[in-house]
Amino acid sequence: MNCSRTGGLTVRGVLGDQWRMILTTSACLTLLLSSGPDLSPYSTDEETAAVEWLQTHNVASPSVSQIADTVDRWKGWSEVSPAARNSNLALELKNLSPSEERGVFSLDRRNELARLSGENLTRLKLQIEAKLPLPSEPSATSAKKIRTISGDLAFHYLSRRNSLGSAGVNAPLVSSRELKKMHIDSHPSYFSTLTGGSTSVGFSVVATKKHGGPVSLNAQVPYQALRLNTELAETEGYVLPDFKNPIELLSFFRNWEPETLNRFLTENLMSVPTRVNDVDKLLAYLDPVRVQQVFPDHSAFQRLATLRERLHRYVLTESDARALLLWSFERWLTSVAATDVKEFNRLTKELSLDAGTQSVFARKFLPVLNLPELSLRVPLAVGPQYYSILRVENVAYKPFSEFETERQKPWDSRRLDHQSKP
Repeated sequence: MNCSRTGGLTVRGVLGDQWRMILTTSACLTLLLSSGPDLSPYSTDEETAAVEWLQTHNVASPSVSQIADTVDRWKGWSEVSPAARNSNLALELKNLSPSEERGVFSLDRRNELARLSGENLTRLKLQIEAKLPLPSEPSATSAKKIRTISGDLAFHYLSRRNSLGSAGVNAPLVSSRELKKMHIDSHPSYFSTLTGGSTSVGFSVVATKKHGGPVSLNAQVPYQALRLNTELAETEGYVLPDFKNPIELLSFFRNWEPETLNRFLTENLMSVPTRVNDVDKLLAYLDPVRVQQVFPDHSAFQRLATLRERLHRYVLTESDARALLLWSFERWLTSVAATDVKEFNRLTKELSLDAGTQSVFARKFLPVLNLPELSLRVPLAVGPQYYSILRVENVAYKPFSEFETERQKPWDSRRLDHQSKP
């Protein structure tokens, strides 16, 4: 039996030509569709999802070939091999390391990351001890509260999503470097610009109560987000400061490595007026317009190399980052309790609220350490099986303000709306 997609199906019987017969084209098509290979490279839902995904990445009218290529790439991004993650991790760490160390480097960087993270953890603890001295011990009551708060602190890793596809097909999250391969420029993050095209996917680090209510995470994140699977975060994630622009990068090094920033200024004196001759004057001189003139995005990789190549000193594994944050958060609360009881009571009251943990963590704790927001990064891509969708039901939620008395509660699926339900 042989079958052609353009003609009929011919059956040759064992008794010769008299049993030969030609079936109609429709019969052949029926057989092909029922028992042959699928003629369509993707389903309607996949096509719709790919079109929506391309449009969100500024491809207004994707072609048939672009849609097919997107669906095909999704399959690869959804099932990333350990070797692929390892090689992309190696490239990222290479761009964050001093140039003299980048000539020859191993592609097996997982063990190297663990070693580097351990060294960074030890050094950063020493630096934080200097930033947060403990002049005296807090009271026994305060110490007990601190242990309770610290023991109830957890972290989630979220990616903000403005909309989700209507086709019910969730796309993988992918690095800027992979998007470049598709000739897509979708407003890359500043970290990606700084590293010349990041090989990793970034997630914001959000602090929550470990034993909070069923809607505590929704209360703290008033936008639609994707939450990274905890296991993947622990096995493949690494944490870095998340800079939104060059000013945040410069401010960070001003506080953590002033000698590095001085060297950077010396290298770039020709790019600023002669009156700008120290780091304080540099930061005062730069504004959102000037910073783009002095350090434009297209030259960030070369012009900011002195700072970028020091970022390897702040890379941590997920477990080391979590340990450092828990330790330093507890030390900060201890320092406040020992020096300002009134402020400590205000903090404990705020931390008791659903949205209080992230509010205190991001707006009070990190600034004390002169840290920007933090980002957990996963090499190459994250398939939809590794994230869950965090939907925000309470669209009227407002950012936390000073102890609101009439704050609207986030939606709770266990609570009936008696205006619409008996």
